[in-house]
Amino acid sequence: MGSRLVHTPHHQPMVDIVFGSQQDEIVADFLHAWTSRGAAHNPPASLVMCAKHLVDLPNPSSSPRLRRLVVRSVGLIGHKGFEKAGVENFVGLLNRLCVSVDDVGLGSRSKWTGLLLGVIESPEGRDYLSYSYWELLLELGSSYHGVPIGLVHYDSRVMISLQATREWDKLACWICVVWLEWSLYLDVLSRDLEHAMLSLFRQRPDSIQKLDEWGKNSGYYIPATFQRICDQGHLEVEQRSLPPYVHFRPLRVPSES
Repeated sequence: MGSRLVHTPHHQPMVDIVFGSQQDEIVADFLHAWTSRGAAHNPPASLVMCAKHLVDLPNPSSSPRLRRLVVRSVGLIGHKGFEKAGVENFVGLLNRLCVSVDDVGLGSRSKWTGLLLGVIESPEGRDYLSYSYWELLLELGSSYHGVPIGLVHYDSRVMISLQATREWDKLACWICVVWLEWSLYLDVLSRDLEHAMLSLFRQRPDSIQKLDEWGKNSGYYIPATFQRICDQGHLEVEQRSLPPYVHFRPLRVPSES
C-alpha cells in the first residue's frame, strides 16, 4: 500500500514478546518480515534490536527455515551490532549455526568476510570461534579471485596469539587469509609472516603442501616474499632430516613477462 515500515526503539517490547514466545515459526515469520529488503525498509538498523535475543536462541537450527533466516539476520547486523550481547555469546551463536560458504551466498560474501575478521580481532573470537569458520574465511577470501576486499586493517596480534596458543591449524588458515586479503602489503608484513610460517612449518611440516594447494586454488598471484618464506621453511624442514615418506612441492611464482 506504499506505507513505510519504520522501526524505532519503541518497538523493542514487540521484539521481546516475539522471541519470548519461544515458538520457532513465529520467530521465523518475524525475521522474514524484518529482513525483507525494499524501498520502504532498511533491515540492519531494525535488526540490531534482535541481537541480544538471537544469541540466546538455544537451537537456531531447529528448522531449516529458521536457520536460514537467522544466518541472514546475522549477516545483516554484522559483528558490531552484537557488541552489547558480548563477543563470547555471539561466537556461541555462530558455532551453533555452523555456517558454510553455501549458506552465505554470493551477495553476502563481503559482509561475512568483514564479520569474521571483526570477530577474530577479539581474543574471545580467536579462542572460541570454531575452526570451520577459519576455513570459511579462507574460502570467502579465495572467492574474490585475486582482488583483496580491504575491509579492515591488518592486526598483528592475531598472528602472535595463534603462535602463543599453538593453534597451528588456525594459523595455517590465517597465514593464507593474510596473503589473500593484504597481498599488496606483504613486503611490510614479511617479518610477521616469516616468523609465523617458520613456526608453523616446524610444528606442521605438511602445511607447506596445504598452503601450496590453497594458493593454487585461489587463483591469486603468489608474491615473491611469500615464495621466499616458503622456500626457507622448506629448506629448514629438509635440514631437520624428516622421514623419507614426507614429500613437499614448493610453491611456484609465475615468471613476470
